[in-house]
Amino acid sequence: GMPYAMRCRPSGIVLLVLIWGGVLAREAYCATRPRSCSAKSGAKSSQGGAAGRVWNSIEPECREKLEANRTAAAMRCLEGHFWTSREPGRRGGDFHTTLRKLRHDAEMFTWLEEEGKIKTDVKKAFRGIFHAAREQHLKNPDKVFEVNFKEQTDERKLWMQANNKAVYLDPSGKEAPAKILRAKPAAFRGLEDSLRDTGRAVADKLLTDKSLRLLRRFLQASTFYYFPRSG
Repeated sequence: GMPYAMRCRPSGIVLLVLIWGGVLAREAYCATRPRSCSAKSGAKSSQGGAAGRVWNSIEPECREKLEANRTAAAMRCLEGHFWTSREPGRRGGDFHTTLRKLRHDAEMFTWLEEEGKIKTDVKKAFRGIFHAAREQHLKNPDKVFEVNFKEQTDERKLWMQANNKAVYLDPSGKEAPAKILRAKPAAFRGLEDSLRDTGRAVADKLLTDKSLRLLRRFLQASTFYYFPRSG
């Protein structure tokens, strides 16, 4: 079956992907009601809860572009901020992790090595670190701890380059099907009404089968799991 690493919920650039999907939906809906959308485009988000936290966590300069309906510019902005923090070698390494995350990383890098996407040394380093930490942290796999290296070894260098970094992004993320959205304009009207009335919106069958297949592959095959917390 699918490795444990492939079943975990990803994070990091997934926010960008989710925003991308939401913006696509909003743009398709706005095409049917331009006056309604233009009146709201300059409004600041005051919504609380998880949706408000996600919106407010977006870099202000990128959020302003989204509010101004400058979708392509906003996506470039978000991608630039992502690479600044996640590209290997762009900033110092992060030595904090959990046993659960180490298990994910070890299995993810094992799968990527089998697929010929990364070097064997990366797989061996993370598997070795996981097995070394397993006994001590097995009873509390979600407790954050610091990985300590006593000297400047090759294993330490690999850890700094790979831990919490965008080691591999699957090419499927660059593919753009001719048709992305399956939902009709009426569905977007329902989404907006639900969001306005309840603060929640559920979209079923929003994307075409090909779009969903590419998105699933992109999220499963890329290194997105950056934070040492469960869920």
